[in-house]
Amino acid sequence: MRRDHAEQVLAGIEPVLKLPSDKVREILLQRIMSVNLKPGREPQYNSKSDFIDQAREFAKEWLESHVNVCVQDVIENLPLPSHLPPDTVGGIFKHPDFEKIGRKTITMPKGHRPRTKTVNTYVLTGTKNSQNNLIVSWD
Repeated sequence: MRRDHAEQVLAGIEPVLKLPSDKVREILLQRIMSVNLKPGREPQYNSKSDFIDQAREFAKEWLESHVNVCVQDVIENLPLPSHLPPDTVGGIFKHPDFEKIGRKTITMPKGHRPRTKTVNTYVLTGTKNSQNNLIVSWD
């Protein structure tokens, strides 16, 4: 790290350190200068797409032991991070791996209005449940 950058870092933390002498300050400055910083910008992760990918994987696992899946099944087991908008969940089943097979009415958690809501149910594309002989749980 360049000396002028190290001095800027030290200027930011020095008021809380109460360094006993200039010699100690120079030693600390040398330590800061020896830090090997990674070049370039900090990596940015698209947490919205990461959540959708995780939710799709969960939905596929859910379908291994259940007839169908809906958005409520996913978010009850994989809650939406607080920093993401609620409409993020709308993208979970917008993928060729999932096929809509019907709808069901769910009861929303306490405090929501309306208390009930109709949501789509899905199966994996090409599975027995997605063809003409549908097996749907409406509870």
